[in-house]
Amino acid sequence: MSSSGLTSGYSISLPVARAKHLPQDLFVVEGEVQGTCFSLGNNFMLTAGHVAEAVSGTGLSGVVGLYEPSGQTFKAALVVDAEGLPCDLGVLKVRFVVEESANWLHTLKWLRNPLKGFQTMRCLGYPYGLHVVGEEKALVQRAFQGHVVASLLKYKPLNYTGEPFSAYELSFQAPLGLSGAPLLTSEGTPCVAGMVIGNSKTGMQILSSEEIEKEGAEKKTFEVYEFLSLGIAVQARAIYSTESKLLGGTFEDYFEKNQMLV
Repeated sequence: MSSSGLTSGYSISLPVARAKHLPQDLFVVEGEVQGTCFSLGNNFMLTAGHVAEAVSGTGLSGVVGLYEPSGQTFKAALVVDAEGLPCDLGVLKVRFVVEESANWLHTLKWLRNPLKGFQTMRCLGYPYGLHVVGEEKALVQRAFQGHVVASLLKYKPLNYTGEPFSAYELSFQAPLGLSGAPLLTSEGTPCVAGMVIGNSKTGMQILSSEEIEKEGAEKKTFEVYEFLSLGIAVQARAIYSTESKLLGGTFEDYFEKNQMLV
C-alpha cells in the first residue's frame, strides 16, 4: 500500500493527460490536461469515467503526472489499464516509470458518513492545468473551497446511460480538468467524501414577451431564462457499492481490506 507522510496538494491529486511515448520511457504531453486523479494505493488511481475513457484507445498513452518533492518537475506514471464504471467512475492502473515516485503520493482515508448541507469541503485538481507562457509550459494545480449545497439521492448526468446515483451539489462550478478530483473534508485530517465529476445546469423561464411588426404582421417571441449552475460530486456511498474488476470486488471491500475507512 503506497502511502507517504506527504501532505502537499501535489501529493494528493494528480493530473491525467495524453502523451506520446518516446524511447527510454520519456513522454511528451499532447493537448490540455484531461482530468484529475488520486491514489487508491497499490498502483491504482481513481478518476472520472469520462477521463479514463479520454486517455484510452486514442493512439496516445495515458499518463499520470507525479510531482517530485525535492524538485520542480513532474515525472510520469504510465496508465497500463483503465476501467470505466457506473456513476462516471474510472479506475486507472499505472506503472511508476521512476520506482521511487510511488512514495511521492498520499493515499487518503475515506469518510464513512455522508456530508451534510452547508458543510465545508475542499477540492484540488487541474482545471485548464497546462499553463503556457511563451514557449514554456507548466502543470498548475488549482484549489477550491466551498460547501455542500444539497445532497441528491438520485442524479443522472446529461447523456449518461447508466442508472441514477447519489451526488452532492457544490457551491462552486467544476471547470474542465477538475473531473476526478477528490472531494475532501476541511476539518482535521482531510478525508475523501466523494469525487467531482462535472456540473449541473437547471433553467427556469422568467420572462416571455411578443413583438408584432406592423408590416407583414410578423410575430416574434422573446424568452429570458435564469440558470443555476453547480458543481457535482459522486457521493462516497455510491462509490462504495460499485464493483471493480481491477480492485477485485466492491470499493468498500477494497477499502476495508486496506484499512482506508474512517
